[in-house]
Amino acid sequence: MDKQLNPTQEARSLTDHPRENQHNAQEAREQAILGRIREKTIAAFRQKQAAKANQPSEYSEPPKRWRIPVWRSWSIATAGIALCVMLPFWWGRQETTPPLQTTGALRVEWSPKDPIHRDFSVHAPKGTSGRLAVPAQWEIDIFGGTALSATRRARQLDIRLQHGRLHVHVHPHSMKHFRIRLSKGHQLWVRGTQFMVEQSSTSLYVEVQRGKVEISGRFNAPLLLQKGQGIHIDLTTQKSTRYPSPSLTDTLASKMTAIYQQSPSLLFRYAKDLLQSPSRTLAERRQYADIATALFSRSRKYQEESLLWLIAAHQKLYTPDTFPLYAGCQSCLRGQPFSTTCQTICAQCLREHKDPHTTKHILYSLSRAWSKREDAKSQQQRQRYCLLYQRLGNGGGTFDAWMDEHCKKPKIREE
Repeated sequence: MDKQLNPTQEARSLTDHPRENQHNAQEAREQAILGRIREKTIAAFRQKQAAKANQPSEYSEPPKRWRIPVWRSWSIATAGIALCVMLPFWWGRQETTPPLQTTGALRVEWSPKDPIHRDFSVHAPKGTSGRLAVPAQWEIDIFGGTALSATRRARQLDIRLQHGRLHVHVHPHSMKHFRIRLSKGHQLWVRGTQFMVEQSSTSLYVEVQRGKVEISGRFNAPLLLQKGQGIHIDLTTQKSTRYPSPSLTDTLASKMTAIYQQSPSLLFRYAKDLLQSPSRTLAERRQYADIATALFSRSRKYQEESLLWLIAAHQKLYTPDTFPLYAGCQSCLRGQPFSTTCQTICAQCLREHKDPHTTKHILYSLSRAWSKREDAKSQQQRQRYCLLYQRLGNGGGTFDAWMDEHCKKPKIREE
């Protein structure tokens, strides 16, 4: 059952309710106005702070700068002064090409595209020689029949050797770059050394007298040659063979003997290449032929084909009157007197030499050699030489006594 209000209370409730609603509405309006004022105030404050942050203040601190310690500044200044002082000397050393000195009968041609004479080619006619040099850096002796081209800079030299022979001397610590380009992609790299290089169409020889030489090419690894070593490279098969190379003070005979003791076939190839080399003088080729023929003749293991080739090449270097076939025959008789090659040499010597004394000596040597055998064929051969000796007559020679004793009664008839 609802609570009943008296008329006075009911009238009061009706009159009081509108006022409360009006008060609440007014309060809400005031709160909204205050919120809008607060938001605008905050926005204005933030905008002012942002503008203040973008503008430097007169009371703001200066920006921090990178400061170098005093000891570092002194070291940097010292290095800069040293660089300024040394730069002209370094630049001049790098850019200045030293003068090239030439002597002998060399034909030097400069590249027309190079006005400061850094690219050139050299040709040495046969039978001549000459020298290229830069003082205190390098000297190159060029022999006849040699052709090369080169490019040089300060402390740098790049040579392209077509063919011929060079004797090179590079002063230690004087060159930054020294290279010789050869056939088939081979190259020589040196710093400070003394060596010989000779190249033909089929062979390459390098011999080191001082220092070291590095050879690069179609090998698994670069080859290093030291003092007293030489190497032969067959440009056809790319096969390389090392051999001893004595110093310049040693004789040629000792050098060729050392090569022969290591490999007779290499000595034959060495002598064959040298005898056909246009960079060797006639006197040098005769000397090579004399030594090689004597070495092969005295050995009991030589190849007859090799010796015959040497004798034929040897003979071309002399006239018939001066060819030392007599010496070859004597060397052969001391080695293998009963071989076919030895008989061929001595028979040729007997046919070409007209001097009776020389002929008697050859016949005496042949007779004495064959007298060491007891078989009938050997005795018959000895008697044939005795008969030829008797045809020349006795002239009081030093061999007559021995021949008279062993050739009193020849057992064969004159043919």
